[in-house]
Amino acid sequence: MGPENILGYMFNAKFDSLKELCSSGKSGSFFYYTSDGNFMLKTIHRDEFKTMKDMLKQYYDHLTYKNPESLVTRIYGLHKVIFYRKKGKL
Repeated sequence: MGPENILGYMFNAKFDSLKELCSSGKSGSFFYYTSDGNFMLKTIHRDEFKTMKDMLKQYYDHLTYKNPESLVTRIYGLHKVIFYRKKGKL
């Protein structure tokens, strides 16, 4: 399950290999799980993205160098997908 597969699934609306769950929380985030349950994708709001991007280096250093045996959840990527529309098209 690499980024190219995930983006391919999203662009082609092929979510059959991912299981979707909607958050019952305030954020309304969507969670997508791989069929084996080993990985999860979560949609986040722009503000959450900015916050995570700002702290990602410290998070990485903390888990890699200072606490490699930590049970804190590992984040394997932070990606931003932007959809553009051509003028005059819906």
